[in-house]
Amino acid sequence: MRLNTIAKANVMQTLLSICIPFLALRCVTAQYVANTEALIIKEIEHLYFDAASAGILSAITPCSNYYDPSTGASNNTLGMNTAAEWIRTAFHDFVTANIYSETGGIDASIGFETTRAENVGPAFNNALTFFSYFISDKVSMSDLIALGTVMAVGACGGPHIEMKGGRIDATAAGPPGVPEPETDIQDTLTDFSNAGFVTDDAITLTACGHTMGGVHHSTFPQAVPASAVSSTNTDGRIAFDETVSVFDIDTVNDYVHGTGTMGGPLVTTANKTVNSDYRIYNSDSNGTITRLAASASYFAGQCSDIFQRMIETIPQGVTLTTAVDPTSTTNLRPYGIALNVNWKGNMTLTGYFRYIQISGAAAAPSTLT
Repeated sequence: MRLNTIAKANVMQTLLSICIPFLALRCVTAQYVANTEALIIKEIEHLYFDAASAGILSAITPCSNYYDPSTGASNNTLGMNTAAEWIRTAFHDFVTANIYSETGGIDASIGFETTRAENVGPAFNNALTFFSYFISDKVSMSDLIALGTVMAVGACGGPHIEMKGGRIDATAAGPPGVPEPETDIQDTLTDFSNAGFVTDDAITLTACGHTMGGVHHSTFPQAVPASAVSSTNTDGRIAFDETVSVFDIDTVNDYVHGTGTMGGPLVTTANKTVNSDYRIYNSDSNGTITRLAASASYFAGQCSDIFQRMIETIPQGVTLTTAVDPTSTTNLRPYGIALNVNWKGNMTLTGYFRYIQISGAAAAPSTLT
């Protein structure tokens, strides 16, 4: 089963609870096990599938949700969107990569860079705070940034993106280089080029990244007027398209055909110094953006490819694992297993079995031995 369909799959989590007589305890010797590729993949798979109600997926269920990590609760009166924040975080972490020095990319250096003007807004600290609860010795923050993009795109109607592990976190800030709304087009394209993305790549990544979410008055008052603020949109968001929480072709169609939001505020703003999306889309006389609007399937395929390249742009010396694919191992796994002994001498084994209903496979078993 591909990762983008997992969020929609029938995942059965069956509680296991059995008691056995307590007889004797044998001496157990602990043994250190190195982080092999198999262990990393297993942990990433666990983060995606298991304990969804309290896991990573909970923050973007539904995709219109905004999870405020400062309160640990959802707040959908701000006009903010967690899935869009995760994609934005990955982009800002990635785009300062330099293919000539083989540095940067998805390395979590964004965690040291949130005070820069090019990284304005709460999105990055929101995402990093939430992801921090899931870091382990097998899954780095940079892996979680990549996983956040895979999950946000897949769970919200977008295409399949392969997820690989093994990224290594930066220990300091990287160089600046995130294009801002005021950045002129040549400097913007140079920033993308340094990261290994040519003009049509820059256009595609911008279009795919802006199919969800929007621009906020609180963050970019030079692009969004105060009139956007309301009691149910206190952050003052103007969306990129009408389907703000769905990964789809609408923003591209709106721009090409002059309908709806016409591509969003970074196209339509009266302040021409910050209409950065318009400058990017028009940088090849609208050739790439027009091709992206040809069909929903073509758009999805191009987005899948460009996001794959983005999350796999990594510093020199980092080696990624093979892609996570539960169908290559087993779709039935135990997790959260605990063995306890009470004062009456009874052992209780508790935990869950996770079963993923893969299309064409047998239905979930009613009992397990």
